[in-house]
Amino acid sequence: MKIKTCLIGAICFGLNASAWAFGEVNHWSSGWGQGTTEYVVKGKGQSQLYIGCNPDKAMFVMFTDPTGQSVDNYDGLTQTRTFSVSVDGGEPIAFNDVVSRVGVDNVYVAWEKLRKGKAVTVTGDKLQPAHFTLNGAGKVLPAFGQSDCKIGAAIPGD
Repeated sequence: MKIKTCLIGAICFGLNASAWAFGEVNHWSSGWGQGTTEYVVKGKGQSQLYIGCNPDKAMFVMFTDPTGQSVDNYDGLTQTRTFSVSVDGGEPIAFNDVVSRVGVDNVYVAWEKLRKGKAVTVTGDKLQPAHFTLNGAGKVLPAFGQSDCKIGAAIPGD
């Protein structure tokens, strides 16, 4: 009886494991939890591009390279490291400065390119580049003004 119970538990655990992992390789996904709308695409290895939007906080963006090293917008604020997106082979656009005037302009431009492009290459300081599909991104990422993302002067004060 004990073996049967353990076997059933192991099968249920295995079936539910995919529900615990957010995002799929080469597929844009969105979710919501604890007041934050999340958008993510995963690539080869441990690479992923993550965007978190909470109406009460600044937009959070993070790039993780194929080896698992990451950089986010807090690195951009401290001017320690940045990351850029290059959509369909275009010029790289800095994507992790969500506060400065130039950074905010870049985020708006990059967001629209992510929604309309075919592929994106993400590069960062001391990180390996990663390539992600943009197939389906336009259906997952809403127009920026319709998202919960707050950048620049729109960031609520403490």
